[in-house]
Amino acid sequence: MGCRVLWLLVAVMLLSGVPALAEPDDDVVLAEYESIRITQEDVERYIKFRLSSKQRQEVYSSPEQLLKIVQNLFMISYLASQVGEYDEAQLDWQMRYQRNSWLAGRAQDDVVRAALADVEWDAYAREVYIAETDKYLTKPKVDAAHILIEVGDRSPNDALELARSVRAKALAGQDFAALAKRYSEDPSVEKNNGNLGVFMAGQMVEEFSRAAFAMDEGEISEPIKTKFGYHVIKLNKKYPAARKPFDEVKDDIIREVSADMAAKTRERLVVEARSVTDVDINHDALQAMVTDNTKGQSQ
Repeated sequence: MGCRVLWLLVAVMLLSGVPALAEPDDDVVLAEYESIRITQEDVERYIKFRLSSKQRQEVYSSPEQLLKIVQNLFMISYLASQVGEYDEAQLDWQMRYQRNSWLAGRAQDDVVRAALADVEWDAYAREVYIAETDKYLTKPKVDAAHILIEVGDRSPNDALELARSVRAKALAGQDFAALAKRYSEDPSVEKNNGNLGVFMAGQMVEEFSRAAFAMDEGEISEPIKTKFGYHVIKLNKKYPAARKPFDEVKDDIIREVSADMAAKTRERLVVEARSVTDVDINHDALQAMVTDNTKGQSQ
């Protein structure tokens, strides 16, 4: 069967749900070319090895993605079949190394899973919430409005005097929003009447932010100079730092604490493995390797 025809057949089988021919051991062959066979078991083991639980669900619901996996596995097998001479012993060692590496990771996963399974997460998260109060505070915020007087074609002194004049009108009881509409040169004034809404420290330019957070509610500031010009600020309301509700942060606490526990458990296992003291090390042989390698490089 030609390769093009083969892929068409595989696509039809996957996209239509028609089962492929079965081998004597009931492993369905999904793709075949000369001596290369990609089976259903190959695909299922690839999915289990390479994909997360969520990704597996997505792939199994998509014949198109299953076909891509078949094609990828075929490509790898095909290229592997084209190799010439190679070091069989080196490859065997690499396979053993990869196996042991995987098993080492699996051993850590098993211990971590067992350790985390015994934790009463809701109670533990609440303990952390109580012990680390400052960590779960909202940041202070303020609600402010402003009137901006640009320097522009004015002299800095003229701009400052105009800003002081506007402030005096506000202090005399004139409506701040009306003053903003009349005098402010902030382009957004047409939409917000000078009201900037609620913001945290650092969201405005430094001089403006520092002044706003130092004010009391209802206060109207002296003109504050920034790179934009002179601002007359009215502080509408202050929102001090407050503790976030436990239910709002519980999941974040559990994620953070469980990740920290898992990392410490893995680190402990590595330390235990490195601390085994009765390993028989052949230091003479190691030194001989160094000596032989040095001689080889000098020749």
